Amino acid sequence: MQTFISLCALCIFLVEVKALEWTLTQQDKELILSFEDLGISFFTQYHIILSSMSNETSETLLVAKLNSKPKIIKGPPDLRIDADIYDYNSWVSGSQTHKLILTQGNNWFIGIYITPGIKIWNLTINGINTAECFSSCTFHGNCMHSQCLCDDKWVGIDCSIFIQPIIFNKDYAVTLNHNEYMYFSIQSNYSSLCEFKKQPNNILEVYYKTIGAGISDIVGNRDKAGSCILGHANNFKECLISGKSIFSIYSKKSQSLTIKCPYIKISNSSNPKSSSILMSVLLSVASVIIIVWATVAIIKCIKYRRRKRTHHTFTKIIKNERLPVVTFKDLEKKDIDNCPVCLQKYLENSEVRVLECAHFYHKECIDEWFQNNPFCCICKRSYSSSDYIVNVLPVVEDNTRHLSGLNHIQRDNWVDHK
Repeated sequence: MQTFISLCALCIFLVEVKALEWTLTQQDKELILSFEDLGISFFTQYHIILSSMSNETSETLLVAKLNSKPKIIKGPPDLRIDADIYDYNSWVSGSQTHKLILTQGNNWFIGIYITPGIKIWNLTINGINTAECFSSCTFHGNCMHSQCLCDDKWVGIDCSIFIQPIIFNKDYAVTLNHNEYMYFSIQSNYSSLCEFKKQPNNILEVYYKTIGAGISDIVGNRDKAGSCILGHANNFKECLISGKSIFSIYSKKSQSLTIKCPYIKISNSSNPKSSSILMSVLLSVASVIIIVWATVAIIKCIKYRRRKRTHHTFTKIIKNERLPVVTFKDLEKKDIDNCPVCLQKYLENSEVRVLECAHFYHKECIDEWFQNNPFCCICKRSYSSSDYIVNVLPVVEDNTRHLSGLNHIQRDNWVDHK
């Protein structure tokens, strides 16, 4: 590698300037410079400016790391460098000028990463003892602690990059210079099918990403971004750009073109993939809720119909006087002293209802039991079917006359005296 370095020192009002110039051959892909090797004195802050001496654009990334050298984590095209500060916007846009502001001492290492090819660059390092911003933020922002707080529509280390907000259905006439990027943004939540009309025999590159994605405020062909390319034969093309996005246009040749972005109601999420996943989850949850609700409703309906049918059957049996009511003292066979439902002891004058299966209960207890449980709680004999024919003794009007022969009647073969 042939490196030509020319140094000059100028001390005016505590400002030191060191200018370096070198040529990188095709094999040279990185250059690491340390403040110690360059003899840079201590200042409050340093302004680093790397300027191309040729008219050709190049994929150049300027970084800096404190106390140790920057290292390549991943090579091109997805270049990743272990460093503390990056001039990412200039790399994304293929700019011919790269800038950094460094503080916190003079033990900095500067890393310059460039695509292969013969390039001539000029490096300027300005040491300053006052907190300043580059170019006074080009009058498009405020300088706070050596950092530019850019006004709306302006970005970059010195607020020099303008981003044009898109108004739906408005025509924009654009003139792109040689190797120039221009930037636009869609602030609405709604997407647009933007229309691009270019000159014949030129290539137009369109790159886009959602606002807030990545580590830069602009987008270019070095980003992990969407792209829409208009080739030589395509003078017109529609590119779908989602809401809350920024997009750039780039041309290697100077040309004029028009842009129009009609409004469409789709994909108002900043991440369409995440939106699809969220929609699937919501649909799944809604489906589960509907299934559970329907299941509970069916179960309640079945229980209601069962209770209604049981009540109807029991009422019919009672109206037909098929389950007699007698007093406990009139029963000849008293093998149970307590009611199986309430577990209370029978009194001599307690009214009991005798079932077809010959088991008996307090009248109030068995009547309430049958409202929800259409069976004998002792032998489990069912009384739920409305078509079930029971043969029981009629209600006793003359206890002595009707119950004198109870011991002679078989439990499972009672005779209907109707």
